[in-house]
Amino acid sequence: MVQQTILIQERIIGHQLIEELLCLSVLQLCELLHQITSPRPILIQAVRRPGRLDLIINLVVVSLSLVSLVGLVGLVVSVGLILGLRFRLRLRLRLRGQLIHTLLDRVMVQQTILIQERIISHQLI
Repeated sequence: MVQQTILIQERIIGHQLIEELLCLSVLQLCELLHQITSPRPILIQAVRRPGRLDLIINLVVVSLSLVSLVGLVGLVVSVGLILGLRFRLRLRLRLRGQLIHTLLDRVMVQQTILIQERIISHQLI
């Protein structure tokens, strides 16, 4: 019965911890992760004898921090890719536009040359 009560208390504390961690910003999570991974973590200093709950709390904090960092990196990469693709698409469209104008200019020059040749040949006849 006592062990069951301890497990329930650990779950409640873990749930409250998760709720509090979800309210933290990415910067705060990074600071917390740095504190945990520093040579003398604050959470371990606070409790002299590391127990199962402390280990669970540390693992939850580290895993949530890593997930947040991976999510942030993923977001930055996706935004960069989207902006890069938009830039490449604009560049391609711009190059196609220039190519079409160049082709039209060539056709116009060809037509002008043909017309001039016809005029000259007509004048010769």
